[in-house]
Amino acid sequence: MTLYIVRLNQTNHKWVDSHPCRDCYHKLCKLKIKRIVYSTMDGFESIKLKEYSPTSVSEGDQYYNSLFG
Repeated sequence: MTLYIVRLNQTNHKWVDSHPCRDCYHKLCKLKIKRIVYSTMDGFESIKLKEYSPTSVSEGDQYYNSLFG
């Protein structure tokens, strides 16, 4: 199964980065997603999930961890 993840800038309706964070990555693995396609500033990136290496923590997780970490 392939999952498409897209974000648009609300001001100018251009693609922005929507790569999955570490938490989302782990959830996608549990759901047995095989490939992800996500928006970038330049268009789209397509990659097999097993080849993807998450590097970011979402802002929501950062906030949660600051309160309860």
